[in-house]
Formats: sequence, C-alpha cells, structure tokens
Amino acid sequence: MTVTINDIRKKNLIETANEVYEMASKDVDGVYLSICSDVLDFAFNPGGPVDGNGLSSYELLTLVHEFTKKGVIGMDFVEVYPQQDPNQFSAHLASTIILYALAGNALNMQNNG
Repeated sequence: MTVTINDIRKKNLIETANEVYEMASKDVDGVYLSICSDVLDFAFNPGGPVDGNGLSSYELLTLVHEFTKKGVIGMDFVEVYPQQDPNQFSAHLASTIILYALAGNALNMQNNG
C-alpha cells in the first residue's frame, strides 16, 4: 500500500503513524525503517532535489519517533548532501532524526521491558 502526503496530512500524525506501522508489521518478524531524505520538502532538505509538497521536518521527526516507540529492528537514513549543503543542515537533520529514533526506541524498551 502507498501512503501519500495527502493521506498523511488528512489525519492526525500519530493516527497515521499507528496505521502505517500496523500495515508494516503485519505478518513479519520485525519492522526495519528506511528513510530517504528526498521525502522532505526542499525547504527542509538543503542540497537535495527541488521537490515541493514533501514532509516537513516536524512531520518526519514525529513519524520516526512514533514508529520507533512501537519497535523497529533497525534503521537507515540515506542521501545527506554535504557537497551541496555547505552549512551542513542536512547532516544536522539526519542526526536529529537519529536522536528521535533513539528516544522512541528507549520508550519501547521501557514499555516492553
């Protein structure tokens, strides 16, 4: 199933995260989270492609935190653009995403012992 930006913005982010995680976790041994920075609106992805109507950093961070609170077995983040991003905003966002994922994972471990 494909989830579009319009699907995400029609509902509450947490509700959307719950639905997406439920779909991803059905009949599998674990959920692996892979994030491409191109999902972001170009305003939040310096150096990346000029794609409008993507996720905001708030939306992506919220979704990542909600997914990892439910449990993931691993995660990757691709396409940081150091050559096109001299201020390293994309690298800083990638590190912030990792922190949100770790915080969600900590909550998952706390709640599931």
